[in-house]
Amino acid sequence: MKLSSSAVKYPETVFSVRSDYVIALIPALLWSIYRFGTNAIFLMLASSCTALIFEFLLKFLVYKKPLMPDIYSIYMGLIFSLTLYSETSWVLAAAGGAASVIIYRFMGSKGQCFIFAPFAARILSVAILPELLKSPTDLASKYLYTNSIPAASTYDFMLGTVNKSIGSVSAIAIVIGAIYLLIRKNTNKISAISYLACAFLLMFFFPIMEGRGMESAVNEILAGEILFVFAFVMTDFSWSPRSTFIKFISGALSAVITIQLLRVGMYSDAYYVGITSIGFVSFILDRLLFTIKHSNYKKGETLNADQ
Repeated sequence: MKLSSSAVKYPETVFSVRSDYVIALIPALLWSIYRFGTNAIFLMLASSCTALIFEFLLKFLVYKKPLMPDIYSIYMGLIFSLTLYSETSWVLAAAGGAASVIIYRFMGSKGQCFIFAPFAARILSVAILPELLKSPTDLASKYLYTNSIPAASTYDFMLGTVNKSIGSVSAIAIVIGAIYLLIRKNTNKISAISYLACAFLLMFFFPIMEGRGMESAVNEILAGEILFVFAFVMTDFSWSPRSTFIKFISGALSAVITIQLLRVGMYSDAYYVGITSIGFVSFILDRLLFTIKHSNYKKGETLNADQ
């Protein structure tokens, strides 16, 4: 089976393209396991295995399709687990993996899904069980968004020695995965680059920490969440807009909303809320632009026929 998408310019099988995203996660997964031990393993297994099981159930009970494995469900489960803290219950990880698949399937799973399902599942989890997602050891937020004595250095953020969500802990591990995806080419590079560039410029010219523009910008990028979104979320073709222009707008607006939410003290949840909310906006803009282009095309055909 070949994959055809506005974001994929080279013919590949569905399995090979989606496998690339799982492969790109490997450095972050390994570092998380090294940093957090068995807690990280349990979270990853609970979320990804539950996502795969619910994928089977949905295909069999709802779509009446053969029980063919979909590696993208594993990817969504892993992504959700990587947004959690090491202290999070594995039960919540399992529930989030299931929710990711359900959201993805019912919001549209054929390239038209307009939100990133694992982030939507993360928001849903916070809304239902906020106490289970709190972390007493998130030192990065204290360092980046308060005027207290710094809790970590730039070097700590790069290597991943600061306690954060298990997936955004090491900038180096995330960058390795991002490079792999960019080499493989089957990515939405426009939204990804737009997001990263806009986020950096906003942090540089309008720093959250007064008088620390460059330091704040560099450390925020290296802290992990922005790189995590850049590498594994904005590059994902499954929820990207079809229009090149809307892809650019989607990346830029995601950065603007995220940075603004950080300013009001939302911290890590700012990334999930920002990306999800802009997903709705970009979907509407994408459909509107498509309708206008299609209407103009029809008018052109009518004029040519009359002539």
